[in-house]
Amino acid sequence: MNSIDVSLPRSVTVRGCEVRRMPLGRYLQAIRLLETFPRETAEKLVPDGDIAGVLEALRTPDRSRLIDLALRALAVVPGQAVALIAALTDIPEDRLLNDEVIGADGLMEIAEAWLEVNDAENFWAAAGRVRQTISRFAATLKAGCKG
Repeated sequence: MNSIDVSLPRSVTVRGCEVRRMPLGRYLQAIRLLETFPRETAEKLVPDGDIAGVLEALRTPDRSRLIDLALRALAVVPGQAVALIAALTDIPEDRLLNDEVIGADGLMEIAEAWLEVNDAENFWAAAGRVRQTISRFAATLKAGCKG
């Protein structure tokens, strides 16, 4: 067990909802929901309507960017945002929508707790490093084939 595993909680309770660390497969399933968001909805998430801004925010997120994106998503597409948070946390969507203890502020606390418990920032940082390594390797192979 490494030091990150020791320091990360396996779950936290926020507003009566347990937010757990999830396996990668479950996370990837939840992210697939983003593929169902219509393009025009994604474009509304950034002020200038540039879809690349949303993709960049998802590709290299940090806590403040994700919270900002989540808040915009709640304003633009509340149903899809709640569905995504429900899928990520495994908390029933109906409970997120109707539990008066949760509310809008609690929904953001739940999203933030999910980020912490799942060490999402570290995952994306590591994924970026892997992507860079693969890109360098691919460039080396491509350069070697030209000779």
